[in-house]
Parts: sequence; structure tokens; C-alpha cells
Amino acid sequence: MPLLEVDPNTEVAPSYDAPELLAVLQTRLQPDETIEQLVAQMKDSWETARQLRVEQWNQQEAERLEQERLRLAEAEAERVRREEEAAARAAKEKEERERDEREKRGGERKVKVNPLAKGKKVDTTYIARPTQYALQRIKSFDYVELYYFTPEGCENGAKEDKSTGDCAVAASRIDDKIVLQSVSALKASSKVVEDAKLNWGQVLVAQTLLLEQMEKAEWPAELILSLRTFFYELSNDSMHRREMGPEAIILYQAQVRREWWDALKSPAGEAFDIGIINRDRLEQIYTENLSRKYLREVKTCVFRFEEAKHQTNEKTPPPTHC
Repeated sequence: MPLLEVDPNTEVAPSYDAPELLAVLQTRLQPDETIEQLVAQMKDSWETARQLRVEQWNQQEAERLEQERLRLAEAEAERVRREEEAAARAAKEKEERERDEREKRGGERKVKVNPLAKGKKVDTTYIARPTQYALQRIKSFDYVELYYFTPEGCENGAKEDKSTGDCAVAASRIDDKIVLQSVSALKASSKVVEDAKLNWGQVLVAQTLLLEQMEKAEWPAELILSLRTFFYELSNDSMHRREMGPEAIILYQAQVRREWWDALKSPAGEAFDIGIINRDRLEQIYTENLSRKYLREVKTCVFRFEEAKHQTNEKTPPPTHC
């Protein structure tokens, strides 16, 4: 059974009593049937289906909460491990700098080779690497789609980088200077997916790798913190529990992050704080998205119900989505 994405407790029953719908239903009444009976049948059918979805949702939520608890525990363990590794790297780099200074003063230079960490194995988890194109966009503070930081984007990007070749170069302009760069660093992926068409799971995975690459590219700490807060606030927003709520959040993320990125290099000279969620805009996006969905459902509802009623010699229940 497919997972539910919206809490059925928040679902609003279709307005079967709406004048425009009653006018359509009136033309499809059987000789011995009243409009009230037909509307009642449709309402009962919808409510029965909704109760089944409520039971499934409750079970699904219990499983999700347990999975979330395990995920948070794993994330905390990973955070501690990374902090320990970062501290070890910092200590090693300090030792190397001091050794280099001693060798320089003594007139003796040696090839730098990292020491062997005895007993340390290679990481169990493969760390995805974004394309050269995505990394270059990050370094130059240019907008880049989240798709490049998803597992699918990294995998497809690796294939495209290989097909381009590491030695292929082309001229490009950076800060009014002509420089030679790898072709793979200049070419966008042919399979890139717009932010608005990603699901929320892909957004959560991608934002982690995006923020890591921004840190490696030495972005200002306040900008990284603002964007990190942006994703955190959206992840915990109550909008997720509404019907069509996740879709609204995805659209908000796609629109606002693009505007923020453009504002960073705007001649205006000042960017807005993306970490502050504009509730009015989010609600507007949600309302518009829900209205479009409702209109589509009303148009298809009559067709589905009529199709079910004309099942010959079969006791087929009305469609569960009407």
C-alpha cells in the first residue's frame, strides 16, 4: 500500500452541495433516485475511504516517529565523529606547519606525506561528490540547483564528468579576466531537475551536502547560518501536516532560495535574511496550490462516480477519492 503524504485528519470533504456540482449531478439521476440520495451516497463513500486512510496514517506516523528517533541518534553519532576527525585534522595540520617551518629554517625541504593511521579503515559509507560544475558555481557564489547535491545528481554528474574528460578545457571570464577551466566545470547537467520538482526527502539530503560544500568554499559564516536556519525552519514547519502542505513548502524553498541567491550578487548591495520564513508568502503559495488541486478533483469526480455506477451486474463501491 502506498505511503500517505498528507494527514487525512486535515482533509476537507468535497462540496457536493455546491450549486455547480448539483447541476451536473441532476442530469445523471436515475428515475427512482433523488438528488439528496445521490449526494448522501457520495458523502458516505468519501467518509468511509477517509476513515481507512486515518487508520493507515496513524500506523504510518508511529513508524515514522520511530525512524526519526533512530535517524537523530545516528546523526548525533555522526556529528561527534566528524568533530573528532576535524580536531584530529587540525592538530595534524598544526604539526605539519611547525615541521615545515623547522625544515625551512634548517634549509631542508622534504616531500609532504600524510602519516599512516594504523588500524584505521576506509569509511563504510561512500561520500557523494557533486559535479565540477556545481562546485564551481558554489565557489563563484552563483545559484545552483539542489539536484546537483542529491545522490542521483552526484551519480549522473560523475558519469557526465567522465564523458567530458579531465583534460578538456575552455576559456571563461572570471572577474573580468579570461582563464582556462575544465569543460566539466562550465557545463550544466543535461538531467538537472528544478527545485520545485524535487520531493522533500531529496531537498533534505541535498541541503546537507550543499552546506558542507559552502563551508569548504569558505563562504561567510553568517550566510551559511542563515541558509542552514532556512532549511531547519522549513523542515519543522507545521505546514507539513496539512493537505498539500509539503508541496507548498517545496515551492516556497525553490522560489525564495533562488531570490536569495540572486540578491547576494545584486547591485543593491544587501541580501535579505533567508532564515526568516515569510508566513504570508508561504500561506499564499499553499492556498493557490490547494485551489488548483481542488478544481481538478471536482472536474474528475463526476466522471469517476458515473463510471462506477454503470458497472453492469456488479456491486462496485463508488470511487474512494470522490
